Amino acid sequence: MRVLILSILLLTSAHLLGQRYSIGLATAYGNEIDAVGYQLRAYYNIDHKTCFGPEFTYFPESSRTVAGERVDVSLTEYNFNGHHHLYFGLEHLGIYPLGGLNYSVEKIGTEEETAFGLNIGAGIHYSKKKWTLFSEVIHLTGDLSEETFVFGIFYTPSKSHEQHD
Repeated sequence: MRVLILSILLLTSAHLLGQRYSIGLATAYGNEIDAVGYQLRAYYNIDHKTCFGPEFTYFPESSRTVAGERVDVSLTEYNFNGHHHLYFGLEHLGIYPLGGLNYSVEKIGTEEETAFGLNIGAGIHYSKKKWTLFSEVIHLTGDLSEETFVFGIFYTPSKSHEQHD
């Protein structure tokens, strides 16, 4: 239910930002939790190079052995990240550094741990018309540190042809 509510909030906030937004879906792999999850994003585009916005990443429950006991483990990340795209004369391909804030909730059995952290990383994207494929490597610093590898797609409804399409 939490995922549905957050999805609705992300889509609603993107709509309210007007025509300068992108909505994204991605698959994520977290190396500390050793699991594949999914990610939702809604970014505000200041221009064709700079954007920022909320992200929600969820690694579903999976059964693990922790301290000799079999328990269910899950991780939820709430992020707010920014990107600045660099094109180097390439028409559709760009790279970008990223940075942002994180709040994570990890559940191990019946216990729950929460932590704040910082995201730092880099990404690469390929844009064509209103669609953008992207891949990122993100390092989360903090008490629940995580290396996350992300592959996804963005849709930008109002992308003009002057922007790197």
